[in-house]
Amino acid sequence: WGRHSCLPESASAGHSCPAERIRIGSGGQECPPLTDSPADKNVCPTFRQCRPRKSGMPRRPRRVSSPSRSFRAAQSCYYRIGMDLNPNTLLSAYAQGVFPMADPRGVIRFYTADPRGIIPLDERFHVPKNLRQLLRRDPPVFEVTINHDFEATMRACMEAREEGSWINNRLIDAYVRLHHLGFAHSVETWHNGELAGGLYGVSLGGAFFGESMFHRRTHASKCALVHLVDRLRQRGYELLDSQATTEHLRKFGACDIPADEYLARLNRAMARPCSFA
Repeated sequence: WGRHSCLPESASAGHSCPAERIRIGSGGQECPPLTDSPADKNVCPTFRQCRPRKSGMPRRPRRVSSPSRSFRAAQSCYYRIGMDLNPNTLLSAYAQGVFPMADPRGVIRFYTADPRGIIPLDERFHVPKNLRQLLRRDPPVFEVTINHDFEATMRACMEAREEGSWINNRLIDAYVRLHHLGFAHSVETWHNGELAGGLYGVSLGGAFFGESMFHRRTHASKCALVHLVDRLRQRGYELLDSQATTEHLRKFGACDIPADEYLARLNRAMARPCSFA
């Protein structure tokens, strides 16, 4: 817009997320630390001053001279390459504020940003007036669903960007696995039976990590965001991570916070036993 020595038994058994229709993370796991890889010795060409630590996943980002082309809003980044995309790796990364992206060549690296973008879940979240009016219409302009078609939503996010996307098929496969395990979720908006917009992200404890959103009709993704915030509020979530802020998200109250403050909020949120689905 990421803590228990292994996945819980229900996750390893491969339970699926039921689709739920509405109108309007699983909590407390502890993930294992990420491991080193010989490929970590490489230096990302975009971040020539951004060198990984010798061991452990970096926890405190430091500034680099040139922002990533694929993550322009971030003023600093750490990265790691050569790591797999299995569920334990991804969940451990998100628990430490780290997320994967693919570059134009398809190479997947793990990043974290300073400052970090978040969307407030309190009264600072703002719904623009024209959107409020649209949401009040009866009958509704859009039907909103939860986890109805996660893969289609993620693929639409990948295909929506003409300049290229940081999402690729390997990432889609990895997040679909997380979805089947109950950790990745989608919010879809439909118009006349067709997918009009939506978003997806990862849920851990009381934190929701927004990954991407798309729209095919005006306001479709905005409606999905408003419904996401409503759901997170109702279920006691504490943190909505957007990774970076954009002009679009700032209209809803999104703001940047320092990495240290983000990690403190993340640790508090991870301790909350919230359930998204």
